Amino acid sequence: MTLKRKKKREPLIRKRSQTPKKSISTKLLVKRALKNGPKWKPSKDNVYLEDLEPGNSFIRDGTKGILLETNPSRSKVLIISSSCSEEDKNYYLGKQTWASKTEVKKN
Repeated sequence: MTLKRKKKREPLIRKRSQTPKKSISTKLLVKRALKNGPKWKPSKDNVYLEDLEPGNSFIRDGTKGILLETNPSRSKVLIISSSCSEEDKNYYLGKQTWASKTEVKKN
């Protein structure tokens, strides 16, 4: 009769030295993504304000407006009508400054 030896069980918790390292390809992908940055696109049927020509009209959530001028960070718009309450119309109507990356529907 032969005796079998029991196998030594591995610990359930890994030591710090045993953590897996990132491969070179993962590091390269991360470096490229951070360097190039994400490429943003507007959602379907929408455009960014920066893509419109000055003088074009647009609609955004019930607010109608006209683009006056644009630069990389902001766009000046003239709001013609808004779907807000009567009390707030004085605030919303007229010239406003919006972000150039605001998604609008071209009218």
